[in-house]
Amino acid sequence: HANAHDALGDVEATIHIARLIRLRAQGFWEHAVRLGSKPAAVEYALAEPLRLYTEFHYNRPHHWLVAPIAVDPDYSGHVVSFDLAIDPDDVRGLDDEALAKRMVASPKPLRVIKANACPMILPWAEAAGCVDTYNLGEAELRRRAGRIQEDAELRTRLLKAHAATKK
Repeated sequence: HANAHDALGDVEATIHIARLIRLRAQGFWEHAVRLGSKPAAVEYALAEPLRLYTEFHYNRPHHWLVAPIAVDPDYSGHVVSFDLAIDPDDVRGLDDEALAKRMVASPKPLRVIKANACPMILPWAEAAGCVDTYNLGEAELRRRAGRIQEDAELRTRLLKAHAATKK
């Protein structure tokens, strides 16, 4: 637009784009607005065993298929989630020391959804085309998410290891 990089011009352009999204993708707009509420974002993140989570770093999207574990006991606005690119069975057998080391190794097994930062959390089926590294198929994704949901001991150990990495 003619006033690009002018503060008022950029605000007007942003408002125009927001109106277009609201008009042309009303369902997405309403979902995004709902996730602007921390309690609603936490509730939505925890409501299903498998979610698509997106963060932006340096204006680039990064997508993960995750299985929510629990609300972080230290930060009520954070949902600790397991990255399903990693097979939960690969971390289940690790002793506490090895698990602590695995928490900081790449790729990190845990992703923290920051509900107070208006996160982008979508149904996992929306991942088509944006999460190319998974290529696991629906059955395997559901198996991995199910492993996280059914294993309370593993979830507890993951939360303890996560807490240890924050100290």
